Amino acid sequence: MNRPGNNQDSGNKQELLAGVGALFAHHFWLAIFTYVAYGLWLVPLTMFFFFIGIFQLFYAIPLYLRFKRRGRLEAAKGVLIGIGITVLLNATCFGSLGWLMSN
Repeated sequence: MNRPGNNQDSGNKQELLAGVGALFAHHFWLAIFTYVAYGLWLVPLTMFFFFIGIFQLFYAIPLYLRFKRRGRLEAAKGVLIGIGITVLLNATCFGSLGWLMSN
């Protein structure tokens, strides 16, 4: 029986957060790579933020599959949650920008 505060529950939460953290670490390294590759502040980093929802699929899917293959199913779920958070934030930013530009 799982009780609140059980070690298994806290281990699952830690695995879930490990998956989300691994995805956001990949986001960070993509931003650093984008900055170094182009050497400009505004245009490349702006492009990174506009297209992160698409770019993340190139490293998020392999990260998900690696966690799943190693039996870390909670971490794999964390990657999926991170993908959802990123897509929702990206869509919100696009919607806000579109609304601001239309007014």
